[in-house]
Amino acid sequence: MIRSLSNSTELYLNIYGNTKADIKSGSNIHLYSYSTSGMSDFQLKKLDNGNYIIMYDDLNSLVLTGDGTAKGANVILKTYTGSNLQQWKLLEVE
Repeated sequence: MIRSLSNSTELYLNIYGNTKADIKSGSNIHLYSYSTSGMSDFQLKKLDNGNYIIMYDDLNSLVLTGDGTAKGANVILKTYTGSNLQQWKLLEVE
């Protein structure tokens, strides 16, 4: 699980939908309170270049993907292609 530190409310990256059956390429990612539905089960995988991909636990072919490069671009699940829009750099927070 990946939790937001933006405020005192515990919100996690979550796949928009009600059940795992709703998950597909193009599914939206949002912040949501934790539930046991499995919609927040993500894994980090480090790439050879030092960046990471963030995979959905049950469907390793689907990864978090920026839906463009403009400010305010949405984050969605997409099939992994190796695109820069699918690679994430993790920074230390102090």
